[in-house]
Amino acid sequence: MTIIPGIYDKLGAVLNQMRSDPAFHASFSSNDVYARYVELYPGDEEFMKARQDSQPNSHSLNGYLNGMVNEYQQKTDGRDPNRPAISFLSEMTYSFVTGT
Repeated sequence: MTIIPGIYDKLGAVLNQMRSDPAFHASFSSNDVYARYVELYPGDEEFMKARQDSQPNSHSLNGYLNGMVNEYQQKTDGRDPNRPAISFLSEMTYSFVTGT
């Protein structure tokens, strides 16, 4: 069940923005994705905080995005320019796949 409507598209937009930023060409972490995501979609963080207040065992947006980045990585193949391919480097660290 997707908690935030359009989260895969939003995550794709965040990753596309990061892919165009030279600071993230070598690698990036899930925390980098979270920081950029919150910049672009602050309402989603507010939504998740309100959800945590009403459901104490629910994940924070940061925790949720950590899993989403890993899941996103498993579903991308680089063929769709709106879904940049990323590869797993180490715990919570990824890189963009080039040459696809």
